[in-house]
Amino acid sequence: MSAVLSLLVSCVLLGLSALHVYWMLGGRWGSTAVIPTRGNKPLFKPRKIGTLGVAWLLACAAVIMIGMGGLTQPLLPDWAYQCGGWVIFSVFLLRSIGEFRWVGFFKKEKGTPFAGWDSALFSPLCLLLAAAVFTVLMM
Repeated sequence: MSAVLSLLVSCVLLGLSALHVYWMLGGRWGSTAVIPTRGNKPLFKPRKIGTLGVAWLLACAAVIMIGMGGLTQPLLPDWAYQCGGWVIFSVFLLRSIGEFRWVGFFKKEKGTPFAGWDSALFSPLCLLLAAAVFTVLMM
C-alpha cells in the first residue's frame, strides 16, 4: 500500500512539475486560472525563474516520495526521507487551508476564475496529497 500511494503521489507531483516547466517555456494552457486575481488583475506575475523553482521543488518532492515508498535504492538516509515527507505533508496541508483571503478552503475572495478552480480542484488536490503523504509517513 505504501509503495502504491508513493507512486501515485510521485506521478501527480511529476505531472505538476512538467506543467510548471511548460508554463516556464511559454505555454499558456491553464495559465489564466492558476493565479489569484483582484477583478481581472493578477495579484502577481510569476517570473520564469520562480516557475522553474516550483517545478524543481515538485520534482524533488516526487523523488522523496519514491524513496519513502521503497521504489528505488535509497539515495538519502532514512531520516532525510522522513523529514522530507513531513515537509511535503506540511506544505500541501497549509496550501489547502490557505491564507484566509485569496487561497485555500477558507478564502474570502470568491467569484474569480482562480477562486472557482481553487475551490473545485487545487485545494482539494492539496488536501488529498497531504493525506496520502501522511498515510505513507505512518506506514
